[in-house]
Amino acid sequence: MVRDPEKVTDGFYRLHYDFASMRAAQRSKLREEIRQGNLSPTPGELDRLMWSTRHHEYKFADVTHHNLQQYLNLLNLYFSCDCFEFHSLLLDRTQPEFSLSRWNNDSWRAYVKLGRELLEQRLNSPAFVLVDFQEKPNAASVAVESEFCAVKQVKGCLRASSETQVFLQLTDVLLGCVAFDLRDKNHFYAQGSKRAEAKRNLVSLMREKLALMTDQQIVTIQQHVWETAVPSPFTVSLHR
Repeated sequence: MVRDPEKVTDGFYRLHYDFASMRAAQRSKLREEIRQGNLSPTPGELDRLMWSTRHHEYKFADVTHHNLQQYLNLLNLYFSCDCFEFHSLLLDRTQPEFSLSRWNNDSWRAYVKLGRELLEQRLNSPAFVLVDFQEKPNAASVAVESEFCAVKQVKGCLRASSETQVFLQLTDVLLGCVAFDLRDKNHFYAQGSKRAEAKRNLVSLMREKLALMTDQQIVTIQQHVWETAVPSPFTVSLHR
């Protein structure tokens, strides 16, 4: 939740465009090196050249050692502000007892109903809800907009593409951090994975900012809610 958009919007978009400019400079340098050396680009270099064909977007899934610093900058900026609230509701699908049966085995229905549940639990002042665009199945019996607008404090709801909405991207990164931490504490990721190690470094910064101990698991089956108000409200709940 962004309580004071006027206060923080320019700073986050400035960071966003600085990241895009850095990528453009890297592409130009790589093109020149390939041109001067009359070389064929490697698959990794081709991936870097393809950055020019799409709009830059922060995504937790895309965190690597090459771009880690930009994601660290994003979290540092987030935790330097006091006008945010972050609330999350997680499903641990790695648990043997996990089932979608309570939502009629319908993943879309689960997504919508859990989103509404989170808003009803945590939204305590009037707000307009911006939702990352997920294509609604043709046979879906529930709609995001009508379900969310049924919540008392919701004054409107819009699904939007995250590539142009930096606060949706920020939410993806924060949610990715807490979900990764939950899985990592349960030994879900290989210790030798370079991509996982880069994400651990990002999660370590989040844990430091939240004053969590190194070996402290955020949520467990026994203690399914974790929250703090410093530097701003931040809650993680494990759905039961």
